[in-house]
Amino acid sequence: MYRGGWKLYLDDDEMVSADRGYRGDETVSTPYTQTEEEREISKIHRARHETVNCRFKMYGALNMAFRHGMMKHGFVFRTV
Repeated sequence: MYRGGWKLYLDDDEMVSADRGYRGDETVSTPYTQTEEEREISKIHRARHETVNCRFKMYGALNMAFRHGMMKHGFVFRTV
């Protein structure tokens, strides 16, 4: 998905974090290209991401259509 189109939406100074499958792309930060400190920070980010995924599942946030106005959208997803 990333190489197929999402990459085009990055600004010149932006990068994405990925696993080892994205070797050789200068816009992707992988364990191969990270320093030890960056790898530790990545572990924290991955743990946070897993927490968010768990909460989406727990609250069923992705099983139903969002039927409120856009004013409430940010509040709801910041809560999750």
